[in-house]
Amino acid sequence: MDVPALRYKELAEEYSGETSAQVRQRVNEARKVRRERFKGHRIFCNGAMTSRHIKKFCQLDAEGRDVLKMAINELGISAG
Repeated sequence: MDVPALRYKELAEEYSGETSAQVRQRVNEARKVRRERFKGHRIFCNGAMTSRHIKKFCQLDAEGRDVLKMAINELGISAG
């Protein structure tokens, strides 16, 4: 994958992104969602999911299937 070089102006600009507190809040909210999702399944992180869990918890809607199809067919992305 080619990534274009940044220009000096892009590197030197002030970035007013999220604060650490805002990022921490988003992370904590995501962890809460994950705990609820895996309640009773003895899974504590996404990396511990088996293919059975992925099929159960990661079902794609039509838009998601279209994005996946494009990624495979046009970008050459694979699951392996």
